[in-house]
Amino acid sequence: MTTLINGKEVSQRIRAGLKTEVAELTAQGRTPGLAVVLVGEHPASQVYVGSTVKACAELGIYSQKWTLPTETTQEELVAL
Repeated sequence: MTTLINGKEVSQRIRAGLKTEVAELTAQGRTPGLAVVLVGEHPASQVYVGSTVKACAELGIYSQKWTLPTETTQEELVAL
């Protein structure tokens, strides 16, 4: 037996639940957040990070993105 899953529908339900949880936390003075550090200019990574930042904005989650050049040293990355 095959079960068909509607990914878009599941995603919408999950996001609706998350939006409610984020609103509850924010009302308590606790804003959820996500920090992303992107090193280099890999196109697929840029698209992924862009969609993640957009999703955070839609859900009311604070996000901060740092984009560093490929030549970034480990020391610079750790310092950030």
